[in-house]
Amino acid sequence: MKGENNMKKLLIFLFLCLLALTSCGARTVNAHGKIIARETDENGRLVSVVADTETNGTIRLILMENTHLDVPASFSEEDFLMDDSLYPFISTVYNARTGKNDTYENKKIRCYEAELIDMDIEKNSTPASTITLSDGTELRVYADSDHTLYTLANGTDLLRENHPQSPENVMAVGKKNIDNLDESAKSAVLSYYEERGRLYDIMEELEKAYAIYQQSQNKENFSCMLLEQSVSPAAANDRFLFFQTSLHLPLAEKTFTERNQCEVFDRKTGAYIPIENLFTCPPEELGNQLLELGTVSEADRADMEAAFQPEYIVFMDNSLCIDFPAGSLTNHKEQYIVPLKYTSDLRALMQDWAIPDER
Repeated sequence: MKGENNMKKLLIFLFLCLLALTSCGARTVNAHGKIIARETDENGRLVSVVADTETNGTIRLILMENTHLDVPASFSEEDFLMDDSLYPFISTVYNARTGKNDTYENKKIRCYEAELIDMDIEKNSTPASTITLSDGTELRVYADSDHTLYTLANGTDLLRENHPQSPENVMAVGKKNIDNLDESAKSAVLSYYEERGRLYDIMEELEKAYAIYQQSQNKENFSCMLLEQSVSPAAANDRFLFFQTSLHLPLAEKTFTERNQCEVFDRKTGAYIPIENLFTCPPEELGNQLLELGTVSEADRADMEAAFQPEYIVFMDNSLCIDFPAGSLTNHKEQYIVPLKYTSDLRALMQDWAIPDER
């Protein structure tokens, strides 16, 4: 099952690459959301769907002759047309240049020609299990190979948790590709992520999601929240491999924040390397010396020096970022990033062998 899921992700990735190469003049947009309506012609043929998306609101997607419709084997198009209870989540790619004004239930929406609609069945007829919140509210749990969906007893989708990823599931080239490591080193890196597990408490996130639902002014059309922990290659050199872990955390309905952190591994052994080891200054001086190189006000700098943690440092190909998560600073409620180029001053603070290869 896991191999089939990874193969599916690879095929979709290749499809997106092909779109990028062939869609001359097009501006493709990726979106994720949930189908709320299916629309057919007089012959009962599916011609469009309406979806609530995480970032682009409610949109209508027109199925064209060249639209790639990916329907799981366990879920036929006939099922989709006949069963009103089946409203699957989708990943879609559409051409923004085909956008037109449209309406749905007397509300203005945008309509686009779909290039790809990838459907996943989120719910079976029977939940895999249930979870009880602190106030006694029971949630139904629907688990799939790559995500888990938590719903209320009334059928409202509360939270979708995409299962934490590891570098094994990430496409990368050159030195960033984990497959270029020796098997023992690769195994050590993958073991690190497997043992680390989630960087969040799922029960805390479910309690937060339910509190947000209770405050919603439109519970009948509540937008399911997304919780995701992903890993992507960030940088590399001859000695180290740098990965970035990103957390997508709900803050409110249709509002989220992102938290990022960096992990560094020895290419020969796969051993995890503490970020402080990559710098020449004492660990207790690291935040102050890095922030001296940033363009920040005196008030912000004092706030940032007090809040600084080594795990806020993220290495990229051409820059180092200090990524302060939402809530960590007094002067800024939202996520705040201080970018630093690999100037001579920054290089002087780093071990020569620690600086990533620039692109």
